[in-house]
Amino acid sequence: MRGVEPGGTLTVLATDPVARIDFPYYCHHAGLELLSTTCQAEVLIFKIRKPKTAVQLAPNRPIG
Repeated sequence: MRGVEPGGTLTVLATDPVARIDFPYYCHHAGLELLSTTCQAEVLIFKIRKPKTAVQLAPNRPIG
């Protein structure tokens, strides 16, 4: 997400079924917006938006 402009989106393709759990968790703790999760032919597709302004995160969050 470092290379994504504020307000920009990133589409992630994943084949690991656990990604369905991991990506919502990651987005929540990283201050990102998970726009959608879909599945096509066993490939999970996540659309993630980086906020236009930085989100203040708790210093003790579990991921960086």
